[in-house]
Amino acid sequence: MALSYATAYYGLERDPAIFATAVRALAEGNSIRATGRILQIDKDTVCGWLNRAALHCRSVVLYLGSHLQVTECQLDE
Repeated sequence: MALSYATAYYGLERDPAIFATAVRALAEGNSIRATGRILQIDKDTVCGWLNRAALHCRSVVLYLGSHLQVTECQLDE
């Protein structure tokens, strides 16, 4: 079993460092096209990576959130 199993990196066909850089660029507010230009990769690849990262984030949040015992919550108005 690969060390990247059950991570956003599992089955990635590119260098994981480029994937991580792309996700960080998107998180900083760069557009999909701008991220592709900066990293010299196709915008469709960046879009797929965004989807891959989003799905992994969702699964992590759902897993971690399902084990929380929240007794009170403060909300801003």
